[in-house]
Amino acid sequence: MRITADQDAESYLGPFVVDRNHPLAEGLALDGVIWGASKSTTTAGSPVIMAGNISLVSDLRRADGAREVRLSFRPELSTLQRSPAWPVLMWNLLSWRASELPGVSQSNVRLGSDAKIKLPPGVTAVEVSEPGGTVRQMTALDRTVSLRPEAPGIYEITAAGERYLFVSNCAAQGRVRPKRERFGTLGQPGRCCWSRERVAKHRLGLSVALDASAVIASGFGFASARRESGVVV
Repeated sequence: MRITADQDAESYLGPFVVDRNHPLAEGLALDGVIWGASKSTTTAGSPVIMAGNISLVSDLRRADGAREVRLSFRPELSTLQRSPAWPVLMWNLLSWRASELPGVSQSNVRLGSDAKIKLPPGVTAVEVSEPGGTVRQMTALDRTVSLRPEAPGIYEITAAGERYLFVSNCAAQGRVRPKRERFGTLGQPGRCCWSRERVAKHRLGLSVALDASAVIASGFGFASARRESGVVV
């Protein structure tokens, strides 16, 4: 990111024009924000956030394929850095940067779901080795290969001398509901019944899981409160 702080600047109150299709704009709300920026109408790249005809944030694609985000910002003329929009903008920037790094989006993929592999710039084809020993070639689109595993096991993708691995597990592709006939009363042939010890263990595990969920939820609530107050931690 390149931040410019021109001396010839002005405070903009909005309304702001935001490209909602851009990764930087996800969940971004600028209501009530004052944004200090340059008065220049010159834009480098595609505008992401604008105040009238003034580009505040732009996305420039360089000749080598890299992306450069340009931010026009004068903090002494702004309330942006003290609003919830600032950490959202920074988080979106970091998330977008991470998504552009070469690698597998998920190392553990459910059977039947799509696995996406981001490739280094310039790579247009990969070699996929499947668990059964089958090897096939795939073409990349916009540095990305999308692969849907059909069998459980380890998948290996080779591209430009680099290897990327992910595992496809046998988890159910949809929600699995137990058959009614698996549960019944004791003594009925062809059916099974949980013992008292197993029921007690199940209840204990459920209690521990609920307690852990409550602790995590309270932690998220505290983090959300800090975020809404505009404090960056």
